[in-house]
Amino acid sequence: AAKAVKDFLDLELRPLIAKMRMRGVEMAGEEQAFASEGAPRLAPNGKPSRLNAHQWKQVRTPEFKAWFGDWEAASLKTRIMASPISVASTAGLTESGSYKDLRTEAKALYRGPAVVTNAETHEAIRIEDSGLENALQHGMNIQKRAVIAVLDKMLEGAAFVVRDTENMRPGVAAVETFAARVSIDDAHFGARLVVREVADG
Repeated sequence: AAKAVKDFLDLELRPLIAKMRMRGVEMAGEEQAFASEGAPRLAPNGKPSRLNAHQWKQVRTPEFKAWFGDWEAASLKTRIMASPISVASTAGLTESGSYKDLRTEAKALYRGPAVVTNAETHEAIRIEDSGLENALQHGMNIQKRAVIAVLDKMLEGAAFVVRDTENMRPGVAAVETFAARVSIDDAHFGARLVVREVADG
């Protein structure tokens, strides 16, 4: 991979930039246009990228990935597999029951801190009752209720997947998706965790 990147830089990208400079073509306009879109350039780990706007866009094109390989998918898989496994249990949980009883049981499971910090992005994530309520409205099977008890551990160790700022409802600045691993009664699962960033931060 390192040789492929070096060859790309030496044989394709640098000669192209040199030709553009000789012809008086500047990339500053594109950099400015990209900056005006308001989208932060993040590396796969969720931190600010060291690539300029042109490079950041270029390495995400289907053409680049066809030539180099889908580095984003490979990076994400590596980071997810390196993330810690949270351990949950269904012991003591009710197999079935009324929605109200199961919801009460599920909300009582979470006793962790109200704010956790994701190890990869270093972002503080607040776990609120409204977030738990929203998660429970999308299904309340016994495994989903079990992971509520370790939600803080999952968010702390989860791998950053993507930040979306398009078509947000009023008051929401972005939605970030994380992936976490969890073991429930010795069976391994992957979990998608969605974090909402409100407009005031």
